Amino acid sequence: MFFGDSHTVGVGDEEGLGWTGRLVAAALRDGIPTTSYNLGVGGETSADVAARWRAEARPRLPRASAEGDPRVVLAFGVNDVSLEDEDRRCTQEQSLLSLEEVLLGSQALGLRRFVIGPAAVGDEAVNDRIADLSYAYRMLCARHRVPFVPLVDELRVNEVWRNSIGSGDGAHPGAAGYAEIARLILAAGWLDWLRSAPSGS
Repeated sequence: MFFGDSHTVGVGDEEGLGWTGRLVAAALRDGIPTTSYNLGVGGETSADVAARWRAEARPRLPRASAEGDPRVVLAFGVNDVSLEDEDRRCTQEQSLLSLEEVLLGSQALGLRRFVIGPAAVGDEAVNDRIADLSYAYRMLCARHRVPFVPLVDELRVNEVWRNSIGSGDGAHPGAAGYAEIARLILAAGWLDWLRSAPSGS
């Protein structure tokens, strides 16, 4: 189950795959049986995801433990740092509490967990705030021993990503940009995590 925002949905990808579809395709090519649910919602913050994830996860859990190895992938944060009336939509404390709530709740449901940091956008002042939040997320995930893949620092200097969001609305890339996200997640050990035994995260 992939929970997140419009980047998780894959908004702007003319191939309709986003990064989630590319990760699932890579797993299937590698012989790893995978069924995916894209549960991203455009415009949502970490608090929005924390408020809905449990109700959406429960019907998608296997009916018996022998039927599968359920996992959750979390990817949000860009909307947390966007401004409304000059205030962030979520304070950093709210963002961290929301992520921790989902991490603890999903662990209680027996879900393996994987977190992907927020991506860069076309505004460097916003990217600075995204980078600060991404680092805080990374430290929180380390305390919970959950894999975390940072994206913002790599993507803000990635020419393919910058060109891809620049050709769009400044935040959402086309297929080439989503392929870059997928590449970074694969390089960080996505397939190894999928192959890992249930005693892991």
